[in-house]
Amino acid sequence: MKLVHSILLIILLSPCLLGAEGSLTVAGWNYALEQAGASESVPPDKGWSPITVPGMIKTGCRTPGAICYAWFRGEFTVSGDPAGYYGISLGRTFHTDRVFINGAFVDSQMPEDFANIHFPSSYVIPAGAVKTGKNTLLVRLGIYGGEWGGLLDEVHIHPKREYLKEKMFYETAFDKVPLGIAITLTAFMIVILVFYFWNRKNSLFLYGALITLAMVLYIVVLFSPHALLVIPFDWIFIVHWLLYPLLAMLVIIFIQSLYRRYFFFQNISIGVLFSVVSAIIIISHALRHQFLIRPACAVITEIIFVGYAVYLLKNMPRNHEDRYKFNRIVLLIILSQIAAAWDIAVYCAGGRTMLLVPALGALVINLIIIVLGGRDIYNRLRSMQHLYDSLKSRIDKKPLSITDESEEKLKRVIDFIKENYRSDISREGLSEAVGMNPDYMSKLFKTYTGMKINEYINKLRIEAAAGHLASENAKIIDIAFSVGFDNIVSFNRSFKAIMDLTPSEYRVKFKSDS
Repeated sequence: MKLVHSILLIILLSPCLLGAEGSLTVAGWNYALEQAGASESVPPDKGWSPITVPGMIKTGCRTPGAICYAWFRGEFTVSGDPAGYYGISLGRTFHTDRVFINGAFVDSQMPEDFANIHFPSSYVIPAGAVKTGKNTLLVRLGIYGGEWGGLLDEVHIHPKREYLKEKMFYETAFDKVPLGIAITLTAFMIVILVFYFWNRKNSLFLYGALITLAMVLYIVVLFSPHALLVIPFDWIFIVHWLLYPLLAMLVIIFIQSLYRRYFFFQNISIGVLFSVVSAIIIISHALRHQFLIRPACAVITEIIFVGYAVYLLKNMPRNHEDRYKFNRIVLLIILSQIAAAWDIAVYCAGGRTMLLVPALGALVINLIIIVLGGRDIYNRLRSMQHLYDSLKSRIDKKPLSITDESEEKLKRVIDFIKENYRSDISREGLSEAVGMNPDYMSKLFKTYTGMKINEYINKLRIEAAAGHLASENAKIIDIAFSVGFDNIVSFNRSFKAIMDLTPSEYRVKFKSDS
C-alpha cells in the first residue's frame, strides 16, 4: 500500500519537479478549422480565432467517426543561439498532430504511430528550423468528428537536457508505470483464480478475478500501443466507457457473493438497465454528440450502482455482525466512485494525462478484493471446522459398539444437521468429522433416511420456512435467507418440489384455512 501511495505522489508532483530551465513557452495562440477535404492547407489569415492553451475546441464536424482537422498557430521568440533548442514538447494532443516550425516539417503522430492514446507528443527539431527572433509554430490536429479536441498542455521549446529529462519522465509515467500496474493486476488475478479453482463452490473468487480482468482491460485499452490492439482506434473510447456498466455489475455480484445472498430478480432489472446504457454507448459511435453522451452514460451507471449497492447493504442479513467486512465493502464502493468521478471529470476537462490516477486506484481496489475474499474463505472454513469438530467430539465422547457403529454415527449426523441446517454443511465435512468415506456415508445416509444429504437438508429448511410463512408476515426472500438458502430462485424451486405449492400460494392457503 505504501508503494502505491509513493508512486501516486511521484506522478502527481513530478511535472512540478521536472523544471524548464532555458525552455521557451509558445504563446499567442490562434486556431482555425480546416476546410473539408483540404490537404494540409493552412487557412488564410482572416480565418483565425484566439485561444488559450491549454484549451479545446469543438470541430462542428457533421460526420460521426470521421476525422476533422484544425490548425493551431503560436509564436515564440529566440534571443540567443537557435541551435541550442533541441526539441518541442506539445504535451497531450487530442487526437493526431503534424508539427511545423517556420514552415519546416518537424514530425507527426498518427493513430498508427501512437505509443498509446495518452502519451504526450514530443519531437526533435530538425537542424535550421528555429531561427533567431520571432518563430511561428503550426500544429495540424486531427480531431475525431463530433468530439472536442485541442492542445491539453502548454507547448515548450526545450534545450537538449530539458527535452530528454521530460521525455524520460513521460516514458516512465505513460509507458512503464501502466505496464507495471497491468502486470501487478494480472498477478492478482492469477492468485484469485488459484483460490477459485481450489474451492470452486465459492464463486466469490471468480467474480473477483473478473473485476481484476476488467481493470487490466481498462489499462490495456488506454495505455497500450494502438498497433497491438485488435480493435479499431475509434472503438478504444467505446470500450473504455463500456467498462463502466461491466465493472458496476461485477462489483454488485461480488458484494452479494460475500454474503452468499443473491437477489435474482433485482439483479436482472439492474442488468437490463446496464445493458441499455451499454447499448447507448455503442450507438453513440454513430452520433454527433458522443463526447458528452459517453460520460453522461457513465454518470448514470454510477448513480444506479451506488443506489443499488446501498440497497444491498441495508438488506443483507446480519450485515452489521462483521463490521470489518461491512466497512471494507463501503471503502470499496467509495474508492470505486472516486476513481470513476476522477476519470469522468478529467475526460470532460480534456486533461486525459491524469487517467493514471484511477489506474493506480485499481491496485488499491484489488488489494481490498483479495483481502475480503481471503478473509471470507478463512472465516467460513474456520466456522465450518468448528461445527464439524463439535460433531466429532460427540462421536468421540460416546464409545460405539462395532455392530451399531455406522447407525450410531448416522444418528449423530442427523442430529447435527437438524441443529445446523441453516449453515453451509457439506458432505465432505460431515464424513471427515465422523471418520467415514464420503461416498460410503452418502450411501448409508440414503439407505437409512431414504434421502440424499442435500435433499434432507433442503427438507428441513423448507419445513422451517413453511413455519415462518404460516406464523409471520416477513418477506419471503428474508425467510429464504434465514433458513439457509442463498437466493430466492433455488428457494422457490425447492419449496414447490416439496410442498407442491409456491411460498406465496402456501401462505395464502394457510391463512385461508385458518
